Amino acid sequence: MKLYKAIFLIGITVCYTLCSVYNVQASDETISDVPAGAPAPAPDASLDEPSESPISAVPASAPGPTEADINIDFNSIDNIADLTPKFESVNNFYFSSMKIDTMAKDLCKGTDYNNECLAAILPDLQKRADEGKGGVERKDVLRMEVESLSKKANATLDYAKRLMDDSKTTMPVKEAMSVCVESYESLIASVEDARTALDDGDYGRLESVLSAAISDVSTCSDTFVDIPGVESPTASLDELIKRLCSNVLAMSHKVQSR
Repeated sequence: MKLYKAIFLIGITVCYTLCSVYNVQASDETISDVPAGAPAPAPDASLDEPSESPISAVPASAPGPTEADINIDFNSIDNIADLTPKFESVNNFYFSSMKIDTMAKDLCKGTDYNNECLAAILPDLQKRADEGKGGVERKDVLRMEVESLSKKANATLDYAKRLMDDSKTTMPVKEAMSVCVESYESLIASVEDARTALDDGDYGRLESVLSAAISDVSTCSDTFVDIPGVESPTASLDELIKRLCSNVLAMSHKVQSR
């Protein structure tokens, strides 16, 4: 009986030993699947890095208008529409970048026709900047507006006279333009009176003669109402002159209130 117990104990011991060896081998085989010296797998980058924001790529600010963008030959403008492409550049232009006094821009903001106001005086402002002259006074800006109005009035009178002399101009238009010529001559006289009044500091007189100037221009436009199907060849110029007169009047009020 003792012999049987001994054999039974020996059998249990052998089985236990064999099971332990098998478990060790299985563990070694699992580890050996990874080649020696191989780097550990990299972690998933998507877990570590934040996702890119859809608004993170903000485009750089667009450059502002340059001097070339606002180059306006105001004296050659015959139609307000010709100024339109320049208006946005003029309003967005950084006057200080050309050492142009920004006070002039501020004065024009108080007028009914800001675009035309700036376009009319910008050539003079640029010239002053190029000559290295300092800032301008409010009265200087007003004088620039009056001077620009005077030039445009004289140019319109010359254009009206050329139309009358043109053989292609129909007789009804010539007859109407003869009225316009008289109106423009009266307009120019009024603008000259306005210039004198400004020099004298007589703003009441300045405003009076400019109101008369607007009436002169309207007389020319009204003449063509009685000609069916015919628009005044100077209609756009008339409108521009009216706007310039309006701007001078508005600017005159601001200069006086200073």
